[in-house]
Amino acid sequence: MLLQGKIRQYKTIVEALQPGKGKSRKQLMLRLEAEGFLISPRTYDRLMEDLRFEFGIAIHYDPTKNHYLIANESLPALDAFLQFCKAGEVAEFTQSLLQSPSETLKHISFGNGSELRGIHLLQPLLQSITNRQPIRFQTENLKGSIKQVELEPYMLREYGYHWFLVGYLRGEDGAGDLRCFAVDKITELEPLADRFEPRPDFPYGDLFRDLVGVGFEGEKEKLHLRVYPPHDRQLLAFPLHPSQKVVKEGKEFTEVEMKLVVNEELEQRLLQLGAAVEVLEPKALRKSIRNQLRDALRYYK
Repeated sequence: MLLQGKIRQYKTIVEALQPGKGKSRKQLMLRLEAEGFLISPRTYDRLMEDLRFEFGIAIHYDPTKNHYLIANESLPALDAFLQFCKAGEVAEFTQSLLQSPSETLKHISFGNGSELRGIHLLQPLLQSITNRQPIRFQTENLKGSIKQVELEPYMLREYGYHWFLVGYLRGEDGAGDLRCFAVDKITELEPLADRFEPRPDFPYGDLFRDLVGVGFEGEKEKLHLRVYPPHDRQLLAFPLHPSQKVVKEGKEFTEVEMKLVVNEELEQRLLQLGAAVEVLEPKALRKSIRNQLRDALRYYK
């Protein structure tokens, strides 16, 4: 079976077993059959093993209820797995376009392509990560200054159709600090000759769990928002963060709370909502958003 088919099988099982939704073997096999996959019990067992060993998603069987559940320790891996499945679906769609590009591409409209800058670096960066190979590169900050960096790369992070590289600095300036770099700002990429020993305490599943975007420095805080119609429906359908929950709902507004790190990306998301959202807590964030909106208003007087 093609890889895309296996990915769809994995996704079907995981989506059927979202947290708290137990299913029997028969129910799961019927779900797979409904998606076009008629499989044997042996293939079913192999899919379960693949999910555990390839993706870190353990599915436990509860004999008292005769159903399967995703193990609690595997919940942090779910988001990354589902994002992987989405990437597989995009790859399958792209492959279908290439079968007859002269006919299909005229029906597709792409954006300006700015989010694709640096995408050619993803494969060599991932290779350096898996090979435990330090790298050297140049990066440009928002002020246009160029800096050379040596890094032990650990992870690639996608956010808002842009890619970021996470790793530990080497050299005299900030050695050992965990940093994040925009891939589209990286030039002169060069793998180094030596190897590094991976740190056993690197927070693979936890680093970005409590935040929006890539700014991971800071402590979690309670974010309390008041959202006004009709945008409240949109925020409920597409939460800012998995911890988001409704604390008050009415005709005039909806209030939600969540716990996450307050960073620049979160502020940008809130500013994009404009008059549709009001920050109630934390007070420092409320003040920051108010000041930025006030500063922007000066240009429209």
